[in-house]
Amino acid sequence: MISCSGELQFDEAAYARGKFESDTEVIFHDERRAHNGYTLICNAYTPITYLVDMKGRVVHQWPLPEGMVIWANFMLLENGHLIRAVVEREYAVKKGGPCSIIQEVDWDNHLLWEYRPEKDIYRVNRDMRVLPNGNILYDCFGRRSADEARAKGRLDKYLIDCKEVYPIGLVEVNRNKEMVWSWSFWDHHVSESTGDITDPGLLDINVTFFTKEADYLECNAIDYDPATDRIILNSAQTSEIYVIDHSTADYDNPARGIAAAAGPSGNFIARFGNPANYGAGKPSNIPRIKTHPGFGPLTADRLYDMNKPATNGDRTLFQQHGPMWIPRGQGLRGEGNILVFNNGLFREPKDYSTTEEYDCRTGKMVWAFEGKDKYALKSWLMGGAQRLSNGNTLICGGQHGHIYEVIETGEVVWEYIVPMSKDGIRQRVKGENITIYNARRYSPDYPGLAGRDLTPGATIAGRRVRD
Repeated sequence: MISCSGELQFDEAAYARGKFESDTEVIFHDERRAHNGYTLICNAYTPITYLVDMKGRVVHQWPLPEGMVIWANFMLLENGHLIRAVVEREYAVKKGGPCSIIQEVDWDNHLLWEYRPEKDIYRVNRDMRVLPNGNILYDCFGRRSADEARAKGRLDKYLIDCKEVYPIGLVEVNRNKEMVWSWSFWDHHVSESTGDITDPGLLDINVTFFTKEADYLECNAIDYDPATDRIILNSAQTSEIYVIDHSTADYDNPARGIAAAAGPSGNFIARFGNPANYGAGKPSNIPRIKTHPGFGPLTADRLYDMNKPATNGDRTLFQQHGPMWIPRGQGLRGEGNILVFNNGLFREPKDYSTTEEYDCRTGKMVWAFEGKDKYALKSWLMGGAQRLSNGNTLICGGQHGHIYEVIETGEVVWEYIVPMSKDGIRQRVKGENITIYNARRYSPDYPGLAGRDLTPGATIAGRRVRD
């Protein structure tokens, strides 16, 4: 495995403590080694999606209708359309509340297509992909009663204050908004009372991290590999990434494909990050108690032995976010592997965030990046990574709106601080909440940018930057 580190100007850990302040937008740019392109950014604090150049200047933007905000993912398609997940509220969707909406708009922000699930159990969670056939694949919350969870074998100690649970699933809809395929963790759960919890194709329903969470899986990202017709799902709660087969889909008979996905054909093809979840490795023991910025106090003492030493065991992922296939057929370094932002929550001996690349065939880590001061990179929330065409990796530390680009050996060649905070657009920040779900970089020759006017204006924060 190749492990590397790089020097970053923005100290996330000190910023979280209110001990560090910084200019926003581009704070470092190595023009010779950085991947030239345009970065797509948005967060819940500003109802506009921006496309910025390497100097942070806005080249295009897509405002949201009044009363809507971006909830989670957004991406520029090869036809120049923007697809986005939005909510009709000030902030993100409540886990038991109204669903997100998927919208597709053209370059001029005209609404072309909008999807709102008809049934509550299929409400949009956080992520979506446009498949090669034009269908939309998204992850949904689902909804089951606590009694149904008990019947599946979930223990009462993991149902504290839970009247229901939200088993994450996948839904594929066509452009007529018809569901043509679905898959759910619910169909692939097992427990000591119902089956073999060491079966790697199934997930023990009692694997958990937060004891009071109805969203006991917290799947925050999906991705699709057209070369293999496989999907990855990320669960921060179990600290695992799962690979499943999409070829169960049957567009001539959707009901048959859905039934196949609910059976053994829908079991996990591969999984990695926390092998103790199915008895294939040493479990972690993390008896620390602390306060999470989104979930409040974490009562880890209910899950771990307070009298034993803290250890990571064979676990390598810690509340990770944003896994993404490295696309095949584009000459990218590590094609077919998976990049993931490893948030590092409760990693021993001290929390810190890393970005890691895994060989999907073996589940082994093949490349990893950390800060030169490893404990300075600390993002508990959100995040992701993208392999760029020149071999560099774009990384998003979501909690503090910190986006940076590193080369294979770890040197940092571009660093950007999102200027959109809960207190408004800022040219300088000190401890403000900036969270961003993820970020994406597009090369100048990306088909979705062909023929578009990309004349740069001012930056988001109003700076005038010269060439």
